[in-house]
Amino acid sequence: MQIKATKDNLLTVNDLHIFFHTETERVEAVSGLSFELKRGETLALVGESGSGKSSTALSLLGFRQTEAGQEVKGSILFQNKAGDVLPLHQLDAKAWQLLRGREISMIFQNPARALNPLLRCGDQLAETLQQLEGLKGPALKKRMQELLAQVQLSDLDRLWAAFPHQLSGGQQQRLMLALALAGRPSLLLADEPTSSLDKAVEKEIIGLLKKLQNELGLSLLFITHDLSLVQQLADYTLVLQQGQCAEYGPTASLFARPTSSYTAQLLLGRPPRDIRLHRLPEENDILSIFEKHGGTWPEEGSKQLYARLKLSPNTSPAAERETSFLIKDLSIAYGRGKEKKTILQNICFSIKSGTTLGLTGPSGSGKSSIARALLRLIPAESGSFLHGKTDLFSLPPDIWRKQCRKYQMIFQDPYSSLNPRHRIERVLTEPLLFAGLAKTREEAVRQAVKMLEKVGLEEKHLRRLPHQFSGGQRQRIALARALLMRPELLICDECVSALDTMAQARVLNLLKELQEEYGFAGLFISHDEEVVHFMADEIFQLFPT
Repeated sequence: MQIKATKDNLLTVNDLHIFFHTETERVEAVSGLSFELKRGETLALVGESGSGKSSTALSLLGFRQTEAGQEVKGSILFQNKAGDVLPLHQLDAKAWQLLRGREISMIFQNPARALNPLLRCGDQLAETLQQLEGLKGPALKKRMQELLAQVQLSDLDRLWAAFPHQLSGGQQQRLMLALALAGRPSLLLADEPTSSLDKAVEKEIIGLLKKLQNELGLSLLFITHDLSLVQQLADYTLVLQQGQCAEYGPTASLFARPTSSYTAQLLLGRPPRDIRLHRLPEENDILSIFEKHGGTWPEEGSKQLYARLKLSPNTSPAAERETSFLIKDLSIAYGRGKEKKTILQNICFSIKSGTTLGLTGPSGSGKSSIARALLRLIPAESGSFLHGKTDLFSLPPDIWRKQCRKYQMIFQDPYSSLNPRHRIERVLTEPLLFAGLAKTREEAVRQAVKMLEKVGLEEKHLRRLPHQFSGGQRQRIALARALLMRPELLICDECVSALDTMAQARVLNLLKELQEEYGFAGLFISHDEEVVHFMADEIFQLFPT
């Protein structure tokens, strides 16, 4: 498909190809992609992890053209503020430096990683404005106040003195948005800007993006795996499947009657609000509906699908299971002396064998602190954690080190939970050998390959380093590592929040299947109510103090 550049088009992309070169292979991440974006409109890029969404966005900022081992082909035309059409695919490094921030800006997926942890937040914003607009003194401070007001951050004095880790996730994302708007760009690239935020903060950020788009006349390229957000924001949607266009058109019609089974799977892979499913729909489930109706999606397709996958009323309720883990009077505090602050007090709950307890609550309510305390990553102020009759909090360190492999955790951030210097083979096999779950390296590799295949990856991935995977693929590797330890308790701390719909369905179904197979107890932490409703047999809700 060839798209003609017109005066109404801010961005016109034709036949885009992006290649990655590794030591052993040449991978085509994006193949023959074409699309357009008009001024003031929003185009959503959706697709599973590794489908080429972020690679496409980065190519529009020139990053893929300038990085070693990467290659971009095709035509990318951009109309700047002066009305000139620039061939972005032909710009050199100096031209890109003048363009980035002033004409095109980007909000990255993880604000905690995108912000400099060593610089105060005010200094980062001031430095950006000095470089882009050459402001100093009172003019600089006035412009900073304007930007912060636009993104609903009002306390300039506190922000100037704070480091990124001293801000909440929502505040970090608002600061990232202020940095992106500092040069008054025409095009804003938003790469999963709400994936790590709870629903309340997500709603605030989406509302803020819509407000700023209307006020500033921004064009928005919105990358997400959450299709409910696409319905709220996007005029057009482009569905990417393995780097190719699976479907492209107006959002309303695409959602009403998808023409691709891949698109239907993205739409229906999320847990429904009003039905408790035994498992989430995957590719074969969707294809069977398409085949039954001659390759088209029927109006009642979702009802037919959910009727097949609905949870059986004969399923054994959690109340009939024996209690496996009991948490009594758990209190957690941070700081020392006069600065000591108790964040959780006298928390009590139990987890029954072979079942999952959902732990929910807004950001800052202490969900992750409970998970870390249970695994003794942070000390508990008081309380007990009983597995049978054994209080795990009271075990001596040497005994705990021998026992701890039975209690595994999948962390929220897949970027920091994998050693960047170790290939995936070592990441997966070393724990097996250390715990004595494999006698030889060959046996450990066989177990690792089998588990990789279960989470949707392949044997060839063992030879890669973590940075060569997408965020969703990294989380699947973290999941495989935890499950290889055959845990008796598996704690999942927002373990699917960074995954696309298809990967999320695959991982959640896998967790349920393996729980039925091995009988481990689960503590599932999430701010996503639909996911918790699907996964949990019982729910414990926290409220901020």
